[in-house]
Amino acid sequence: MAETDIWISRIHFPVTVLGPGKRLGIWLQGCTLQCPGCMAKDTWHINVEQSEATFKLLHNDARWALFSADGGSRITVNKLVELCQQLGTPGLEGITISGGEPFQQPQALLSLLKKLRNWTDELKQPVDYLCYSGYPYKTLLKKHKVIIGQLDTVIPEPFLVDEHVMPLRGSANQAIVSLTNLGKTRMNKYVETLNADKRRLLQIDYDGESLWFVGIPERNELDKIVQQCRKRGIELLSNSW
Repeated sequence: MAETDIWISRIHFPVTVLGPGKRLGIWLQGCTLQCPGCMAKDTWHINVEQSEATFKLLHNDARWALFSADGGSRITVNKLVELCQQLGTPGLEGITISGGEPFQQPQALLSLLKKLRNWTDELKQPVDYLCYSGYPYKTLLKKHKVIIGQLDTVIPEPFLVDEHVMPLRGSANQAIVSLTNLGKTRMNKYVETLNADKRRLLQIDYDGESLWFVGIPERNELDKIVQQCRKRGIELLSNSW
């Protein structure tokens, strides 16, 4: 049986702004929903000519990440899991999957979740799984119930730029749907902490060529960062939003 391929944008560890604890972040490539105001337009399109994964490894201030070529890279699920194991073993507490639109690769996503769980179930600490989607929750239940069964939490619904930002969510129409006791316990406590702090956190990493922003920014926050860079003599040639 042929191995399942998956289109990947990047993976990063540790991610500390997209769920509780030290998390492995996985961004899949490809999205036809293309919500106006999306901050990750670089994950929309797939470069079909990119037949093999091309990653560059970043090690900066104890943060490890793998970034793919423009337009994403195709990789086998088995290879992706191997890379995740290399990045996410020390202190891993959760896995967050985003994109792109993960549910537009349903077979690959299901395979990935099962293989990741085979790995994380052997770890000493429990690992929760959070997945973002631009599809309504009713659609996910109807079409992808088996995948939902592999998750602890899902944050569904399309991003609406006119809605205000919420903890863990780009717009207020999106809900945090807890699917297991582990997901409910961890997410409730995490959101309570965010609400108490009244702040949104962004991770920023530099790979020698590009700045990478991880998290849920306030409206216009990224443009303000660009302006601040410009004042300091740093000119960003392009952006993903």
